[in-house]
Formats: sequence, C-alpha cells, structure tokens
Amino acid sequence: MPQSASDKAQRIVARRFRYADRHPLNSRDRELVEGMRGVALEAVEIMLQMDMEAYQLDRPILGALPRSGGPLRGQYTPESFVQGRFHLAPMPGVLARLDAYSRKHSDSTDELADIIRYDMVLTLALLRLVNSPLYAGGRGEAPIGSVRAAVGIVGGRQLAGLAFAAGQMGSRLNVPAELSMTEFWRHSLMVAGLARSLAKRAGFEDPERYFTAGLLHDMGRLLLVERLGHAIAGVYGEASAQDIPFHVAETRALGFDHGAVGAAALQAWGVDARLVKAVREHHSQDMASDSPEYAAVVGVADFMARALGYVYWTDEHVLPPANGAWRMLGIPLGDIADVARDGYAEMERALFLFAAEGRTNRHAA
Repeated sequence: MPQSASDKAQRIVARRFRYADRHPLNSRDRELVEGMRGVALEAVEIMLQMDMEAYQLDRPILGALPRSGGPLRGQYTPESFVQGRFHLAPMPGVLARLDAYSRKHSDSTDELADIIRYDMVLTLALLRLVNSPLYAGGRGEAPIGSVRAAVGIVGGRQLAGLAFAAGQMGSRLNVPAELSMTEFWRHSLMVAGLARSLAKRAGFEDPERYFTAGLLHDMGRLLLVERLGHAIAGVYGEASAQDIPFHVAETRALGFDHGAVGAAALQAWGVDARLVKAVREHHSQDMASDSPEYAAVVGVADFMARALGYVYWTDEHVLPPANGAWRMLGIPLGDIADVARDGYAEMERALFLFAAEGRTNRHAA
C-alpha cells in the first residue's frame, strides 16, 4: 500500500529529531521541541503533498569521504586557524549583483546593504574594514556589528568597489564535492533570518545585529575546511558514519569545535565582542556571562533551522538549545510558527536576489 504524505512526514521528522529525543530536557525545552516538531511536520507534509519525492527517507551518509581525519589533537589551537590569508568565495550571484549595482551608479545604501548582508564572506570583509583603525580609530564607539550600520559609515560607492574587490579575491574551497557549499549557505541564511525574527520578538535592541550573528555562526567550519581540507573532511565522514553531531566530532579530534575557531577569527579582526560570543557559544549558550542574549538567540535559531531541514553535509541532528536559552527569550511558544515564516521569507528574498540555482534546489532532508 502506498504510504501517505502524513506517514512519510512523520518518519522524516522523527529522523530529524532523533538526537533531541535521546536526551533529557526540562519541561520548558521539551515544550519547545514538541512545538517545533509540529511546525516541521506541517512544512514537510505540505511539500510532500506537492511532490512525494521531495525528501528521502534513508539517513544520508558522507560515504565518499575518508572515515578518519588522522591524528589532529594537540597540533592546533583555535588561534592557529586565523593566521595567513583566506580564500573564501562569496555566494553565487553576489558579484554579479554588485557589478549591476555599480553600473547603475546608484547611491542607495539600502540596496547595497541588501546585497552584502546575505553573504558571509562580504559581511566579514566589511566588518573587518569598519572596525579597523582606518574607520574606528577616531570613532570612540562600540564596534559595528551589522552590515546596515557599516554601510552608513563607509558610503555606498566606495563600499561597492571594496566589496567587489574582496569578493574577487576569493576562490572555491578545495574540498570534496559532497561538502555542498549551497547547503552551507542555505543553513546560514535560514539561521540569520530566524535570529533576526527571534530578537525582534524578544524585544532586543538592533535585530539586524542578531541577523549578522546568525549568518556568521558557522564560519569557523569554513576556516577548518579551508585550512585542514581532507583531514577535517575525514572527521566529518567518521561523524556521519557514527551518527554523531559534527561539533562533537570536532571536539574529539581537535580539542575544540568550529565555534571556537570562528570566535578566534572574529576577535582577531576586531569584530563586536557580542558577535564573538554568539559564534563561540551557539552550541553551549552560557547564560551566566555578559550579553547572553546573543548566544541564546543564535542557539535557538540554529535549532529551528535544523528542525525545518536546513542542514548541511549530513549533520542533520536537531540540537535543542541549552542552559535556559529558550526561557531567556521570553517568546510565547505559539509564536514559533510565525518565526519560521519570517525565516522562510528572508531565505526566499536572498535566493531571489542571487542564485537561480537556489530557488530550485530544495533540500532533501
């Protein structure tokens, strides 16, 4: 008997939530998990009603990768990955949009910010610039933590040229094809959109800064791949085969995870300390330290993105937020469906702006 969309949706979502279901949670976090499970079920069932082949049932495994990364522990520190020049490429379509902006001779900083804010590489380049002595030396203010604020400081015409030059310096990472950069971008964009919505609904100041934190939260993983190549890919292959979260595998192999690497880079580049904290702690969410709301928002946003199927490289575990992060936000449970819709809206806007391939590349969760 052919299975119904509802039956298949139940199996797909159960696979996504298997990690959360194996771990004890307090009552407040369990309510969040169950509420998000319902949102995910509805989304998957709608997709299956349109296309029963939209999702695969079998758990994906990075079978083409080596099953071991070799001896890595003790050879590196998070700071060692910050040295030297990076060659990270922008999202597909970003440079074409920047070129079109320049050709229009437009002075709209809002239009330029909309191009840059969705791309991790250009966002990093811009934040490094505006927080450098060239721009920050005489400002005497807190570091700039969002693209929209940075664009207002540098100016549209100059910034467009700088961003285009920075983008052209990048090149595609030399990693196995199974480590899809499209999947990585989609996850980062969804976390960014969800983080902005959560921050706004929680009443936190400057939701755009939380968007930046969400966009950058996994940047350390790109630095690991860029520096270690097949060695770290082997760690991910082993984690995929053993069905454990990648950040757990990173810690076992290196003694630290991608959050520590990303935070070391942001700190070295003079980026807002609150963004540094969010990137470092998005899997742990230390609520006792300064500005805990940043890690709390990004941790919840990462959880929601995973629940909705926005994962990459088969690291599909839904990881519930830790240490009371969800409670701290004070958002009604009934709002999470609206937060998810906000995330979808940001994603669709980004894909419309840049990559035609992204609009048709539905993630097979």
